[in-house]
Amino acid sequence: MLKSKLSLLACAVLASIAFTGTRANAATYNAGDLIMGFRVTGGVGASSNVLVNLGQSTTYRDLNGTNSLNITNIFTDLSNTFGTGAGNATEWYNRTDLSFGVIGAFTNISDASGGTVNNGDPGQTVYMSRSRTSAGTVGTAKSTTPTGFSNANMSTISGNALVLNQTTYAGATASGNNSAVAVISSAGAQSYTAFTSPVSDFGAINPGIEQIFTASAWSTGSLGPVSNVEGAVDLYRVLQTTTNASPTGTAKTGSYETTFVINQSGQISAVSAVPEPSTYALLGIGAVAVAFAVRRRQVKA
Repeated sequence: MLKSKLSLLACAVLASIAFTGTRANAATYNAGDLIMGFRVTGGVGASSNVLVNLGQSTTYRDLNGTNSLNITNIFTDLSNTFGTGAGNATEWYNRTDLSFGVIGAFTNISDASGGTVNNGDPGQTVYMSRSRTSAGTVGTAKSTTPTGFSNANMSTISGNALVLNQTTYAGATASGNNSAVAVISSAGAQSYTAFTSPVSDFGAINPGIEQIFTASAWSTGSLGPVSNVEGAVDLYRVLQTTTNASPTGTAKTGSYETTFVINQSGQISAVSAVPEPSTYALLGIGAVAVAFAVRRRQVKA
């Protein structure tokens, strides 16, 4: 009997260790991943940044007019960090000092000859967001195109992007709510706040990469297939050189790739296209079917 109890105790200890280890895993980062950062300027959460890994940058470059809906849900982490108030001013999505942006780079090694190309992106290619001014047309940029960069700018931006992504994010502990999320200190030279608070984000991006939240639903409250939108930023790909770039573009001038939106439910999506009319029809048929089923149950009762 004693032997059996000791065995059960050992199993419980091992299970506890395994559970603790899982929750303490480092955030997973692969070269070329995009990181979305959130920060506030004061109040609840001012000492923290929320960083979210959106996956490979080239995935969004190659959407080609399609959507990637509900990439991940970060409602719990945003609420825990920046406040929850059941729809009041203290709710994270109603704060007027909460801003977010997206940054990514594969390498900061310059290679004007195009010898080092990562999935079509030459060295020092940078992915950066810009604040979207209105809902506009889905799949069309509604922001200021990043342009006018020098070789030195591209080196600085890509280098700083990798400090945040490969050093700060990858060295942090993943959230217990979402393995793609890391909540870090906003203090220090390698925080998201440090790279976005100065006049030029990441050393040379001006205007910067961020959009600030409002006290209500952003713009009209919807963008393409996503409703209750709280914020939206356009993603641009900026090439340091066009040599061996695929797809090609204009060196040191951004090409619009997609629009990242976050809605009131904390879902992040990449929106580039309006659903086909047939999709809307199917959604309508589904809604009618659900309503009919509910009505039928009520009649039977």
